[in-house]
Amino acid sequence: MNHVRNQRHSLWLAALLLGAGCASSQVEKPLPHAKIKADTIQEAPEVVVSIDCRLPLSGELTVNEILSRPAGIDLDGDGISNTHDEAVELIYQGEATAHLDGTELWLGGQFRGIVTTQACVQPGDLLVLTGPNTLPLAKAEGVVQIGLDHALQLTDGGGLLLFRSAKGALLGSQVVPPASATTPTSLAHEQDDERDGPMKPHVIIGETRGAAHSIGRCLDGALPCHCVALQSPRCDREEPTPQADSPTPVTG
Repeated sequence: MNHVRNQRHSLWLAALLLGAGCASSQVEKPLPHAKIKADTIQEAPEVVVSIDCRLPLSGELTVNEILSRPAGIDLDGDGISNTHDEAVELIYQGEATAHLDGTELWLGGQFRGIVTTQACVQPGDLLVLTGPNTLPLAKAEGVVQIGLDHALQLTDGGGLLLFRSAKGALLGSQVVPPASATTPTSLAHEQDDERDGPMKPHVIIGETRGAAHSIGRCLDGALPCHCVALQSPRCDREEPTPQADSPTPVTG
């Protein structure tokens, strides 16, 4: 009798240990979907963009023209005149190629955005800064369109417009007078490539011939390679310089 009882006890103990082993193996073994999830989760690789030119240095940007109130001017040709047509025209006057990626725009003490264009610009290039929603512009030789990550928001009140590099260098600045609330307002110096002096409405400057603006060109509408003192290597040196108007010769 005791022998039978001991045999039953041994069988019960063996079954108990076997069940515990099975339960243990089921707990420790990861579920199939958990294993797949763990295997597929990967950190996104860091994207490092190499730009083969330096950052601009202090004083290497000249603010040449500011289109602060388009008011009927359709700069990007999308059929609508709105804030997307606001623009700032600059001249890069450094001695070596540079990129403006990371450059900050400030107006009246307010941060306006960061330049996101990573292309290298060359000495003498005419740069047209526009917002993220502006369409690509039709550009002449020596003109480079660069983009800001936010709308320019060139308010009518004016103020100090300045550019700082990604390292904090003051690249260029310009006092912007208040804009007219009813007419197109593009502001420019008396001459292209002028570093100092006040800006005036484009329409009253003599060289403009009454034009509302000349963003991407000389004040008189000529190609920029004819008016920027430090000509860009992009310019075609063999292109003839425009001649002043002269009387029509009389033939007999």
